[in-house]
Amino acid sequence: MFRPIDAITIGYLLLLSVLVAFFNGNLSRPWAFIFLHLCIIALIVGLVFLARRMRSELVRFCREWYPGLFFIFGFEEIGYLADMVTPERFHQALIALDYAIFGVHPTVWLGQFARPWLTEMLMFCFASFYFLIPFVGLVLYFKNKQEELSELLLTAGIAFYICFLIFIFLPAEGPWITMIHLHPEPLKGGPFTWFVYFVEGLGTIRGGAFPSSHVAVAVVVLIAAYRHQRVLFHGLLPVIIGLLVSTVYGRFHYAVDVLSGVLVGLVGFLIGLWILQRSRRDVREAAFRK
Repeated sequence: MFRPIDAITIGYLLLLSVLVAFFNGNLSRPWAFIFLHLCIIALIVGLVFLARRMRSELVRFCREWYPGLFFIFGFEEIGYLADMVTPERFHQALIALDYAIFGVHPTVWLGQFARPWLTEMLMFCFASFYFLIPFVGLVLYFKNKQEELSELLLTAGIAFYICFLIFIFLPAEGPWITMIHLHPEPLKGGPFTWFVYFVEGLGTIRGGAFPSSHVAVAVVVLIAAYRHQRVLFHGLLPVIIGLLVSTVYGRFHYAVDVLSGVLVGLVGFLIGLWILQRSRRDVREAAFRK
């Protein structure tokens, strides 16, 4: 049986393939992306049918967790598709909006508070993003909260996919690239600072500043923890608040990226919750008719 996350992911891949076919002027090998998308769809369909026929814990685990791996792939793929619609970048509008709202450039203003200990603490919060979904998801998985895990992956997936599509139509570079002349001194910290800069330098995508997918998905995870693991929520709350601050303090995002990321996270969660409620109602009605 297909779950909502399966349908949403397949729908996202099909929509992305249509966009690639239509806006292919700036891509060197557009049909390679479409072929890859079709292969991933075939793998998802195959995994769904395999899980129905086999009572294997490994298959069940892969069935539950493949979206987490796909989110990583989807994020990195957008780096190759950011020029698909337009090679232009829209970060000047974000810089101007930041200044209009706050009267300063937030990344520059926060620089006056930079201290190695503060940088390290905030980079720890930023680095937590890489583990949020696996950590909270595994807690739910081993507590046999399958519906709650499905909710987490679906809502996180919707938030990610909204961000990915916006990246394509409104690509923008982050302030650590566009405003480097205003940040003469690099931030100094410790091992977490080094780890974040290493990962971001290796895996960050060009054009994916607005909205902040880090913030959007962190908001989704925090809501899921509040709903289903209240003790975990209290532990995550200060870390995720620190994550939101670190995205601007660390010069990865403009402040408006954070605000829009919070909005995308809330919208993604509400859409996912509505889809799940409709799906469960349809299942109950089908069972009643039988």
